[in-house]
Amino acid sequence: MWSNILNHNRGSLKSVLTPRDKLLREGLVDLSSILRRYFRYGHHEAIITTIDMLGNANVAPMGVFLSNDYVVLRPYVSTRTYRNLTEVPEAVVNVTNDSVLFYKALYEKNSLRLRRARVVRVPIIDGPIDLYIECNVEKYFINNERATIYLKPLCVYEGPGSKIAFSRANSLLIEVLVYLTKISARVLDVNEVKDRIECFLSIIERLGSEELILIAKSIRSKLTLKDLRN
Repeated sequence: MWSNILNHNRGSLKSVLTPRDKLLREGLVDLSSILRRYFRYGHHEAIITTIDMLGNANVAPMGVFLSNDYVVLRPYVSTRTYRNLTEVPEAVVNVTNDSVLFYKALYEKNSLRLRRARVVRVPIIDGPIDLYIECNVEKYFINNERATIYLKPLCVYEGPGSKIAFSRANSLLIEVLVYLTKISARVLDVNEVKDRIECFLSIIERLGSEELILIAKSIRSKLTLKDLRN
């Protein structure tokens, strides 16, 4: 996969920040109002990038929400995301509405392009991202098999954007992927939700683009083979 991200030369902050980004970085634009606008419906889905102590990067779809201007994650302690955050307490929250990116982050990680972030050592996803939130870990707590991690935003800036009108197929694919992550983490039994997933896949195949239809067929094959590893 991607390696030695820690050892890359990030370049100077001055050379990459736009005037609006500088205002964000200096606190002259209210970061919390921007985050509240993007996360105004409570619990949202994003793609989290992290690195281990050797600089090897990982990407993972994950639910996020705001709490007192912190971005909060609740990864399972068995995940690479949790282990990476305990080794290198930095992360990037890549916000997008593109279900294909979520699918790739789960099953085709090597197909994603990464590039240097502006402040943290963790890379960002080079793709149709609506908002980048570069963070460090402020505090975390462990409760049984899950951790609650509070990320402090350090630098927030817009990406090229997913530019997707509302699509039932796109939204349902993200919902299916949420189920699959829970099945992979063994907190859901595939037999409990298989009928619901099959229903969603049928709608995706009826309403989705050719790309989404191919992804739906791939997921159905994984369900049949019970191979939901990521």
